[in-house]
Amino acid sequence: MSCLPSIPCLPPRESPDLSGNARDFRRLVGKTEVHPGLIILPAVDREGTWKLLQAALAFIRERGELMDVMVNQVVEVDESGNITFSPLPSD
Repeated sequence: MSCLPSIPCLPPRESPDLSGNARDFRRLVGKTEVHPGLIILPAVDREGTWKLLQAALAFIRERGELMDVMVNQVVEVDESGNITFSPLPSD
């Protein structure tokens, strides 16, 4: 497990991170060797966030088990509900 000064060493988790701060988060998690994944949602109201999160989770479930799909991957949902799936950037 790789540790950074700004990210404490934590035991491995079995769920991806959820963030609205894509730029900074991608840079930080890209420095780790193995990451449980990242789901990025836009800054919208509570109801919109819930709908977009449900869409992201459905997208992931269609592809298999959460951790089989999401390790070192990013699911990003825009305000229109368009979903992109890509690897986490690495240094």
